Amino acid sequence: MVCVAALLCAAALSSPGCDDAKAKPRPLPKLADLEPGVITQSTGAVAPLAEVKRRRIISQKLVYPRADGRVDVALSALDEPQGLSQPLLARWRANGLHIAELRREDLGMFKANLPRTVSLETLELMPGKHYGPIDLISRTSRRQPTRYIDRQGNAQVHRFIGGRYRFLAKMVGSIDDDQLRLDLLPHHYGPRDSLLARPAGEKLLDGTTFDELRLLHPMPENRAWLIWSDPLPIAKPDPNRPIDTTKTIEAPLLGQSMMCGELHGKPVRMVLVITSR
Repeated sequence: MVCVAALLCAAALSSPGCDDAKAKPRPLPKLADLEPGVITQSTGAVAPLAEVKRRRIISQKLVYPRADGRVDVALSALDEPQGLSQPLLARWRANGLHIAELRREDLGMFKANLPRTVSLETLELMPGKHYGPIDLISRTSRRQPTRYIDRQGNAQVHRFIGGRYRFLAKMVGSIDDDQLRLDLLPHHYGPRDSLLARPAGEKLLDGTTFDELRLLHPMPENRAWLIWSDPLPIAKPDPNRPIDTTKTIEAPLLGQSMMCGELHGKPVRMVLVITSR
């Protein structure tokens, strides 16, 4: 009787690749020997991280004493970004908001010629479907009237109670997109009471958005954008002069309400710097 085990052994020896079966298995690579990388969707291959272009928006809030005129002198020398809609820029100016650009490499020298900041805060935004808030310095704790000039040039007075002024911002486009666009929307946040659970992205939009001032424009990698408002006059009441109750006090423009306020009891203003890296 032929041994079954012997037949199986002979078949295995006569089949191709039997030498490989006798070879020792290769050891698995060590974790330290692996190169970090990202799996591409098209081929499934691993691309080194150095070859993957990463973009992010960086916003920096510079807060200065409101009475220092050097800020206005420096900002007035800047040019508005090229390619922005002129009607949109006119609506921004009508609401006391201004935007300008300069080369990113010149940003350090520009800030060196400004007075010392009393506050500094930096925020990073990555591409996504939802807005991220850039909170501004003016947190309202009482009723505060604000003038908004609409597309037709009509003044609307909003009387917000509490809440906070902010820009809603997001990047539109993929990380590898050279024409990555910045979506910037002025907003007054006021939380809305609700008994139902709501997504965080929906809660973020509670309040009033000023859609006619929405800015959507490519964010060049070698440029910096600066956003500021008209200065808000500092009230200096004269104790020897009686208060004129018949005089109507005009509400501040939206931009002034957003970017002028008080910090530690002192009047301040903000310059928002936005770059892409």
